Amino acid sequence: MSDEERSLRVAFESEESLQREYQTNIANGGIFIATNVGFAAREVVRVEIALEYCDRRTDLGGRYRKSAPDVWYLCARGNTDSHARR
Repeated sequence: MSDEERSLRVAFESEESLQREYQTNIANGGIFIATNVGFAAREVVRVEIALEYCDRRTDLGGRYRKSAPDVWYLCARGNTDSHARR
């Protein structure tokens, strides 16, 4: 991804929290990220997904679409240049 892209981080403290988010949002092509940072509609961003319960990380790219005040929905696309890392 380009250096100009802004980034966010989402951490999952347990397998259950990841599972809930997956079933609700990720399986449908996105993820909800609560933030007070403003993004332009359809802005390309990098999101670090941190699985704190097993010390794993990966990066995804996507575009934002506003869904509610201070909550953005990432329409994710996998980052083929990045892979899961410890």
